[in-house]
Amino acid sequence: GELPSVDWYTFRDSDRPWIDLHWGFQLLIAGLYHLGGSPLIVLAKAVILTATVGLAWSAAGRTMPVWLKALLWFPAIVAITGRGYERPEVLSQLFLATWLWIVFRRAQRPHLIWSLPLIQIVWINCHSLFHLGLEVDA
Repeated sequence: GELPSVDWYTFRDSDRPWIDLHWGFQLLIAGLYHLGGSPLIVLAKAVILTATVGLAWSAAGRTMPVWLKALLWFPAIVAITGRGYERPEVLSQLFLATWLWIVFRRAQRPHLIWSLPLIQIVWINCHSLFHLGLEVDA
């Protein structure tokens, strides 16, 4: 009947304050489940992962030959298939791909840079890997 304020699951830290960094993802999943149950959650995950790969593939533009891009993408695809669950990190993958896409296009579309703070705010409230966006430098 209350929101947790301490870490119930860690024996050593059971009395320390706990901050839920994934609350935005949890709201998203709860809303999707309310609207369409598990099938909608799985569909949303598939859409997110597809968008992630599409954005990241197109981030470098057409400067790299397709065969080289495919070769470089092979390890990433293997990694994504091993971690592509209905978990907050799928949003981190999407946000990172979006961040890269925008950063690589900042010369042609400088106005897009203003969307990065909004993406970062959403990302901060969905997954603890939000710092990856701030570490990206093209």
